[in-house]
Amino acid sequence: MPGYVDFENRAERKKLMEQFRNEAAAKNIEGYQKYAESMEALDTLMDEYCEMDSFGIPKDLTADMQKKLIDAMNAVALSGDVYLKNVQEKAKDDPNVSADHDVPGMVGKLQNMASKDLETISAYDPSAEKTSLPELLERARTRTIDVNQRTLTVLQGSQSSRLAMNVVDMKNQKRPGVFTKETRLDFMEKYNRMISEVKENANNDETEFLDSLFPKYKAMVIKSSPSFKNQPDEFFANTLVRYLCGETDPNHAGNALDMSKYEALTKALGYDEFVLGPTRRKNLSNGLQKLNDGVGHASIHMAGLNDGDRIDAANSGMSAVASLLGKPNMLAKSTAMNLRDSKGNITKGTFMDFSTGLDLNDFSGDDYKAVCNNPFQGTEGQLIKQLSDIQVIDYLCGNVDRHFGNLMYLTDGNGHIIGVQGIDNDCAFGRICDVKKGRKFLPGLDNMNCISESTAKKIEAMDPAMLKFALRGRGLNEQQIEASADRLKDMKKAIKEGRKHYKDSKGIGNEKKPFDTGYLRVVDDEDFKSLKMNQMYKKSSKKVQFNLFSEVDKYVNDGIKAARRLGTKYDPSYKKPKPDLKDGLASERKYTANGLAEPLKGADGLLYHGSKKVDDLSQIGRGSKQFRDLVKASKLVAAYEDHFKKLEERGTALTAIDYKRSLQKYEAALNDLDEKADLYFARKMKQKKVNSAELLKGKDDYEQDRIDYAKDVQAFAQDAKLKFKKAFVVPKDIEMTEDEKADYRAIKEQQSLDDRREAMKALEEFHKQHGMKSPQEMKKEQQEKKNSGPVNSL
Repeated sequence: MPGYVDFENRAERKKLMEQFRNEAAAKNIEGYQKYAESMEALDTLMDEYCEMDSFGIPKDLTADMQKKLIDAMNAVALSGDVYLKNVQEKAKDDPNVSADHDVPGMVGKLQNMASKDLETISAYDPSAEKTSLPELLERARTRTIDVNQRTLTVLQGSQSSRLAMNVVDMKNQKRPGVFTKETRLDFMEKYNRMISEVKENANNDETEFLDSLFPKYKAMVIKSSPSFKNQPDEFFANTLVRYLCGETDPNHAGNALDMSKYEALTKALGYDEFVLGPTRRKNLSNGLQKLNDGVGHASIHMAGLNDGDRIDAANSGMSAVASLLGKPNMLAKSTAMNLRDSKGNITKGTFMDFSTGLDLNDFSGDDYKAVCNNPFQGTEGQLIKQLSDIQVIDYLCGNVDRHFGNLMYLTDGNGHIIGVQGIDNDCAFGRICDVKKGRKFLPGLDNMNCISESTAKKIEAMDPAMLKFALRGRGLNEQQIEASADRLKDMKKAIKEGRKHYKDSKGIGNEKKPFDTGYLRVVDDEDFKSLKMNQMYKKSSKKVQFNLFSEVDKYVNDGIKAARRLGTKYDPSYKKPKPDLKDGLASERKYTANGLAEPLKGADGLLYHGSKKVDDLSQIGRGSKQFRDLVKASKLVAAYEDHFKKLEERGTALTAIDYKRSLQKYEAALNDLDEKADLYFARKMKQKKVNSAELLKGKDDYEQDRIDYAKDVQAFAQDAKLKFKKAFVVPKDIEMTEDEKADYRAIKEQQSLDDRREAMKALEEFHKQHGMKSPQEMKKEQQEKKNSGPVNSL
């Protein structure tokens, strides 16, 4: 199975490495040799772990092998980061060196490829599953999914448009989830378009006001707050929209134009408050409401995202960070994916698996049946640890939209909440780094209160270069990635200060006030079981400290009370229903069997001659070998006919290659049937000394039946071949792209590997039942015997 050893992304990486060596060596920039050596060491290790045994089965990836791979990738990340910084420094003085293209571009591509492998390998748990490295790396590939006969019109709407669907993987297992198309922030563009629409049919005074609204507002803000002068235009436009919609007032819940804010701003900018007539004010109000909704609005204001940044990529990036920290299940898994509709159009984007947890965002929902009235009793410690871990992931990724409704809740059999999983992770990876005081729905380091010992050790051991390495290749730009690295540095510093301040975190559950304001406390993993939710945040007469603990504590309990008032009672037998979704096919292109092979009239005659079965005409001891070969060929064609008929009845979909092979095999069977008939007649004509098959006569009824049957079969074969050429034509678009061929190879290799594993299990069981040594033991003994044999000397 050579595809496992040299599959597509690794082949491309090796080609890039060769190109990199040739061009980078000529630039003579320090760090090149170390980076090249680290990449080559990683490839060598991968080659070793992709090798297969004599049965064609790749070795399972052990914990030790996993650690060595991650260490090798760490070396690639560190050396690559150093080298890129050296390139940027040299580009300042040397016009022949580019800081963005050429060699840095190649390094970026190499890092991008390896970072996806890193996420998959980091998420692997050797104690829970047995999988080989080739199979793991195959998971890291970007899939192209067919969506049957649907055209992706649903994805052409707003930037938060999503398509819920099942994806069928190479093992024919369904992954229910949501596909989000590649979406880039375009708030400023939308603002300008909204103003242009409001200006339609406006008078001169109205037009002048609308044109000057943004530049005058921007100038006013910078004058009062000079620190904002470096902010991009979309930040000011977003702030303007939020102000006019009353979003700065915590007691104001509306999205449309707030007249008091509008009047105050028009006066501050030197205009009469009635400069806009009723029609224009109504149009402005409608336009502002649309701009004030959605992901883009929240991301700009709270996270520091700019126009052009990819929104959908945040899900994939956060999934990568969760895997890097050894917490892959803390977030709903997200991967890069492409969709292809019935017209062949490709839509790039991100696919996020559905969470298996409960959605408690709807107080009237059935999911509250699975939650008892004391949801945290006895399980608080387990839940608190998970909430502390997810806060760390959110902080590193700058996710400003983690709240009660963006979590799914996991319960035990007694209705107690034992865990959470983060969803809707697309308001992340902005440029805001100073979040010590926090943003809305993103606790600062002073508000998080605690971090688990196991996660703290991961953070302390993580080099910022490794974090940047893990985030590359996901649609995030370098500014976003650097901001995450800066947040990692701040968290490292907070952990160090917290350890110094608290000195010891043992016995924390016995303390009435375990957390001091302004410090991040490292809590031993075992000590979480003694913590209670009401210990995890501070309350005062004026406000409650914001962190995930206070969010979940308040809203889960409020939700239970509301659900009970609405008549939703706790039901221990409640099972969350599975989503009813349409299927996307496996990634390789497929064709339905409809019209694949119209059943040919007379096909039944291949198995019968009159009322006699064909087997009765070829009894052992009677009839020649040529006739028995003819019967065998007839049965094969009849089997194909029956196979095609069943495929058509079921509407079965075939992969492109299988479709083509099915037709080729069928045509070959018809040709073989015609040839076998010719061979039978040639022998009979020689035996009977006649020069035409029409002149053949049997010496008895039994022989005559065989001659007549052969004539009918040959006529059928020749007629079928003519019909085949006219009706059963392989579609013109049967040829696949390179991506599709790679997908097809992966599917077939996985199927073949699964078959060999099953065969090996059966062989081992057979050996065990008969008291024999296992195949592996026998092979080891043979090798040892071979190694211990006499050594030839010269």
